[in-house]
Amino acid sequence: MDYFKYKVEDNWLYYTSECIIEAFHVHADKNRSRSSCAKFWVTENGEVSVAKPGKLSKRVLHKICKFISIYYKEMYVKWVKGGGKPEFKKKI
Repeated sequence: MDYFKYKVEDNWLYYTSECIIEAFHVHADKNRSRSSCAKFWVTENGEVSVAKPGKLSKRVLHKICKFISIYYKEMYVKWVKGGGKPEFKKKI
């Protein structure tokens, strides 16, 4: 598991080695558990959508989406440097 340096509402933002074959996305969870985590797709222009809400409230999901839309470029650079597929989600 690799982590971005960010936490939002006590939720770590991260990706795993299994993730890097997909287009750029972010997982969020307090316990770092893939089974209960939320998943967010990100487009090239920073548009974010919730692919899977996990156990997070709508308020927290909205806050994380807003956060990712601000920092997505920096997160994408880390994703690619970590071996992630250099691709954004095409359409949300």
